[in-house]
Amino acid sequence: AASPAPDPATTQAAPEWIDTPTVLPTAAGAHRCIWPFRYTAAALPGGEFGPGAIWAPPGSYTVRLDVDGKIFTQPLQLKPDPRVDLPAQAYAEQFELARQIQAQRLRVAAAGEPLPDLRKAVLAQRSVAGAALAADIDAYVAKLDRLSGTTPTANPANGWAFPPQQLESLAVVAEALSALQTAVDGADAAPSPDAKTGFARLAPIQARTLEACQQLVGADLQALNAKLAAAKLTPVALPSGAP
Repeated sequence: AASPAPDPATTQAAPEWIDTPTVLPTAAGAHRCIWPFRYTAAALPGGEFGPGAIWAPPGSYTVRLDVDGKIFTQPLQLKPDPRVDLPAQAYAEQFELARQIQAQRLRVAAAGEPLPDLRKAVLAQRSVAGAALAADIDAYVAKLDRLSGTTPTANPANGWAFPPQQLESLAVVAEALSALQTAVDGADAAPSPDAKTGFARLAPIQARTLEACQQLVGADLQALNAKLAAAKLTPVALPSGAP
């Protein structure tokens, strides 16, 4: 199925700058589809073949086409750049580390996706809450903002001007993982010792950040909902997609 067209109301770039995946039409006739030699990661910022996609290493692949219950296959040999003298093991190490980084980026992106809607839902109760409950709501939202690492602005595209309030935040971890993926997957080379060390050192920071996120949407939200229910207000439902 074709990907939906970019929504100008939510995207932070002009639609013509956004890459969309090539989808083979189903009409009769010959059609062309070009694989850019990348593994897709549409759930990450940048879209199907944007910054979240990593390069496929040289090797043997199989092109598969399903049509009306019939499967057609064709071998495909992806050759390395002849100008680069790199052993196959180096390509394999590069690909493996890039995939590990990509997997962690997906976890961070999934954890942060429901937070904006959760923030809106919590703040919607503030206007009808008493002073004490309003203070609890403000404290919860402040914790959410510190954990997300973003500062809400009237224009979301202006959020970059405000640095995260703490290092153990989703924004900091996401940016660090993105930089690591670029360092690992940005050239035909085996991962450097610095890249391996950086990924290893980031792992516990990411783990604590994701644990704090789980606490925020779990026990912390339950405690706030208990106070809302005691004040005869509607509890906040966890947004769809939240962990």
